[in-house]
Amino acid sequence: LSPVPLRVVAFKLTHGAGPGEAAAAVQALFARSGADFVVQNDSAAAPPAGDLPADLYRREGGPAVRCAGRAELVRTLEQMLVNAGPAG
Repeated sequence: LSPVPLRVVAFKLTHGAGPGEAAAAVQALFARSGADFVVQNDSAAAPPAGDLPADLYRREGGPAVRCAGRAELVRTLEQMLVNAGPAG
């Protein structure tokens, strides 16, 4: 096992979910997974070419952070993980 406490990031893909349905799916994933963060994408929102937008949620709540694509998601998630500090 790692001597460094871990943070868990879960991923939730929906298709055609409205904002309420997507949020409910994310909360259900938090409840059953123990994840610290959830990245939620909706495949119906995928542009014909390019990045799939994502919403990034924190276990402790607050509004989701909208990321336009993968590069923004990576930067935002990295910053959230650094700011969250050690797990536990």
